[in-house]
Formats: sequence, structure tokens, C-alpha cells
Amino acid sequence: MTAPHDDEPGPVEAVRIVHWSSEGSYRGRPGLPWAGILLVLFGGLLLIDQVVPAARLAGSAFVVALGVALTVAGWTRGPRPALYVGLVLASISLPGLLQELGGLDRGAGWGSLFLGIGLLVVALARWIGRGGSGWQATLGLLFALLGGAQIAERAVPAFPALDRVVWPAAIVLLGAWIILRGLARTRR
Repeated sequence: MTAPHDDEPGPVEAVRIVHWSSEGSYRGRPGLPWAGILLVLFGGLLLIDQVVPAARLAGSAFVVALGVALTVAGWTRGPRPALYVGLVLASISLPGLLQELGGLDRGAGWGSLFLGIGLLVVALARWIGRGGSGWQATLGLLFALLGGAQIAERAVPAFPALDRVVWPAAIVLLGAWIILRGLARTRR
């Protein structure tokens, strides 16, 4: 019996074969179609709102509660789509609920502002989790600024109209972005 040389293979180790599939690991028991369930509930609430306008408060409260529950579930234990859907549901329906309760005026801008804040919360969750803010930060800031400007047009008498502010602000932001990119390239 001779000793093995360095170029001879050593003992064979166990090999584990992993199979990747798009079918999922729940072949025998498929999950619930949550998107369909949410659409049926949301559409049902919209229909009830048309038939029984007094139910608007209860419908808005239900959608806000559903959005908050999905947000908490998505934030604490995933999946991330629950966080997105929850924040969008809560941020779109919260202005209606607050208007029904008399906490907000019925003017435009509240939905955009709340949606922007919701997207900024998603960006914060991404930043905490992975270190990047993603497109949610940009879109959230845009919605929050547009909604806030619409609200400010009504609330502040001397506030300029939105169309007179957007283009100059966009030019300033574009210039700042170009400057920041140039500075980042010079540091490399």
C-alpha cells in the first residue's frame, strides 16, 4: 500500500444537489392569493361607498388599519412587498379618513403628501436594512414636495402657485445633481 501523492484525488465527500425552481417549495399547499383578496376587499369597499355614502368612514378606517397591519408585518418580519403595499394603502386612505373625521380640509394635495411620506418611510427601511435608499427616496420626496406645495397654496396667502415654483426648483436640483456627480468623480 502506497501513500497518496499530492496530485491524486483525496477521499470523496458527500455532494448535495440543490434544485432551483419557480414553482416554490409549497407544491402540495399553495399560498393564499393575497393580491386578489386585497383587490376584492378594496373594490368591495369602493362599491359600498357608492351605495351607502355613510359607510365611507368605516371603509377608510378599515383600509388604514389594513395598511398599518401590512406595514408592520412587512417591516418586522418581511416580506418587503407587504411593507410597500401597506404603506401605499395607509398613505392613500389616511387623508380620506382624517377628512371624514374633520381633521383635514378637503382640498387637493393630502394624498400626494401622505404617499410621499410613505415612500420616504420605505426608503428609510431600505437604508436601515441594506444601506441604500433606492428610487423610493426620490419619488417620495417628489410626491411630498408636490403635495405640500398644493396644500401651501391654499393655506398660505402669499405662497406662489405650484407651476411657478416647480421649474426653477427642478433646474436648481438638476444643477446640484450635476455638481455632486462631478465632485464624486474628482474624489476617485
